[in-house]
Amino acid sequence: MPKLLALLALLVLALPAQAQLAFTTPTHDFGKVQEGEVPTYTFVFSNDGDEALTLRDVNPACGCTTPSFTTEAIAPGGTGEIVVVYNSEDRPGPFRKSIRVTATMGDETLTETLYITGKVQRDVLTEGVAEGNLLFDTDAFDLGPVPTDQQTTHVFKMQHIGTRPIRITEAKSVPEGLRVVYPNTPVFAGDLVPLRVTLRAGAEEGDFDYAIVLTTDDEAQPTKSLRLTGTVQ
Repeated sequence: MPKLLALLALLVLALPAQAQLAFTTPTHDFGKVQEGEVPTYTFVFSNDGDEALTLRDVNPACGCTTPSFTTEAIAPGGTGEIVVVYNSEDRPGPFRKSIRVTATMGDETLTETLYITGKVQRDVLTEGVAEGNLLFDTDAFDLGPVPTDQQTTHVFKMQHIGTRPIRITEAKSVPEGLRVVYPNTPVFAGDLVPLRVTLRAGAEEGDFDYAIVLTTDDEAQPTKSLRLTGTVQ
């Protein structure tokens, strides 16, 4: 009999412990996501223990993933949520991102890892203005009224519609006054990339009309020109 009791005790110890921080599912697949979309998913968990449970940290492995979560203590049998937002901008292709969850129950620390997966479909310009082998969503944009104490940014989109990689070597505004940020690596065939143009705060009041001139190694048309207009008030 003692041997039988000892064997039963060993079998009980060998049984897997029941999860106290239990998620409906630890993984969510967003499927196909259009580049630029910001999909959201809510992970639901329950407290399957016999003490109150509190989430202490929800740490994504990538800055592209932003979580928010239930902060109050969850009573035994209660449920909570972790809302995960994925920013797909400039991230074409498959993705698999992890989120590390840490919780406490009494003196015990509980951990779990969640995952979001999917595939970002590259954004494509269906129309626009072609300048050589770069297609711009527009070659002119009006910001309208701009407060004099406010910094304002517009993003032009440009897509490589040729075959040979193109490098932008210089970007400037005429007259001076804009900050122009462009890709510092070659733009390859099919790539859709941003060109960020910023009017700094404190600009002189009145109408403005800037030309943005890009110098490239595009053999079809090395120099590209865009316009940004508006009124500082």
